[in-house]
Amino acid sequence: MRKAVLTFLVLAICTLAAQGQQSKSVAISEQEWERLYTALEGEDWSKSAELSETYLKQLKQEDENKSMARLRYILIFASAGRVSQRTMTHEELGKILTDSVGKDVVLPATKFLTKCPAPMNAFCVEGSGDLFGAAANTKGTNIFAFERVKLKDKLDRQHEGDFGVVQGIVTSFELNPNKSTIWIMRLLVEKGQVTFGEPRP
Repeated sequence: MRKAVLTFLVLAICTLAAQGQQSKSVAISEQEWERLYTALEGEDWSKSAELSETYLKQLKQEDENKSMARLRYILIFASAGRVSQRTMTHEELGKILTDSVGKDVVLPATKFLTKCPAPMNAFCVEGSGDLFGAAANTKGTNIFAFERVKLKDKLDRQHEGDFGVVQGIVTSFELNPNKSTIWIMRLLVEKGQVTFGEPRP
C-alpha cells in the first residue's frame, strides 16, 4: 500500500533524532526533532513551518546529517501545506521559495517507479532521465508541489519499487498563477543525487 510523503518525512526525522545523539555537530536536540515530528504527523502545517524555520535559524552551518537541507525542504513542504489551508498566501510562500533558490534540500525517502506518471508521493523516471513526482498531503486532496529533479548523473539501473533519498539544489519555482489550492507550485531541483537503500515505511 502506497504511503504518503508525510510518512517519509517522519522517518527522516526519526533517523536524524537517533543520529543526533551520537554527533556533537547537531545543534537540534532530540526533543526538538520530536516536536517537529508530532506536528508533521498531525499535519499541523503552521506548527511544522514555524518549528522548521526556527530550527533553521538555530543552525549556523550545515552538519554531517544535512539537517539544514532537510529542514529547508520541510519548511517548503509545510508552508505549501499552509497555503492549502489558506493560512498563508501564495506570495508569502514565494518569499520562502525565493530564499531557498540556490540552496541545498534533502527530500524524504520516496518510492521510485520506472513508468510515468507515478502515483502521488512517488518519483518516476522520465525518458530524459529526470525525476518527476507530485508531493501531496496524506489524503492526496492537495498537491503541494510538482517536483522535477535533474540528476547530476543518470541512474545506473532501474529501481522499480525502491526507496531513495534525493538531494540537490533548488534552482527555480513557479507558483500556481490562479492561486488555486488544488496544486500549489512547481519546484525544480538540479544537480540531484539519489541514495538508495533507505528503510521502507
